[in-house]
Amino acid sequence: MVHFAEEGKKPFCHEWASIRMIDHMFERNSLSEAFAAHGLEDGHLHVIQQLILGAEDEAPPFFPWTDPPPEKKWLYQIVANKANGIDVDKFDYFQRDCRALGVSK
Repeated sequence: MVHFAEEGKKPFCHEWASIRMIDHMFERNSLSEAFAAHGLEDGHLHVIQQLILGAEDEAPPFFPWTDPPPEKKWLYQIVANKANGIDVDKFDYFQRDCRALGVSK
């Protein structure tokens, strides 16, 4: 297996690892069937991975990027907000770090 840093000539990136992890979970656990049972297709999985990456220039070279329709571009700001950095990923960090430090309010 090639390491991420070798593939993209870039240091390790947790977003790249996340999309690889999603692929692994789907393959290992046959989750496509569960997705299909809820009306979801492989294309939906690809969109989820793109939401994690946030922008085409953040995608690894092995990942085929598909531009979202203009009316859906705002969705990409929820998980990986490139405009101002405030996104659900950061809120998750705040919650995790506060809990680890014993900060409750």
